[in-house]
Amino acid sequence: MSADITQARDEILAVFKTAWDAGAESAGLTVLYWDLAQDPPPTGAWARVTVRHSDGNQATLSNSVGQRRFRHEGTVFVQIFTPLDEGLTLADALTSIVKYAFEGEVTSPGRVIFRRVRVNEVGRDGQWFQVNVLADFEYDDIH
Repeated sequence: MSADITQARDEILAVFKTAWDAGAESAGLTVLYWDLAQDPPPTGAWARVTVRHSDGNQATLSNSVGQRRFRHEGTVFVQIFTPLDEGLTLADALTSIVKYAFEGEVTSPGRVIFRRVRVNEVGRDGQWFQVNVLADFEYDDIH
């Protein structure tokens, strides 16, 4: 199968949302999406999700009916914010939920493949402790 940009983004966000909503520590916590005008909650933990495309190329010549495969790549960024001075237990639990959601995952039907899932502890950000989880993705669009 293949995916267009909208389908790929929807599948990427669905992977995150399914894991986040199912997590004991993350269920019910606020999630901000980069395309919506939202403010973070004044207290408690929360997350921000961003999907950014970064590269694309033609991956094949045309087939017998003139279709070509175009490969698109990018990174999904999940920024996790937990209150300062509460230790790292919650930050680590939320980080693990997101990390495990993307590691080794391939979506269906668009076949978005996730690679290079990594954790970056940012540290203090205002009144929050911030940890970022990044996952590179790729998918093909055939047309």
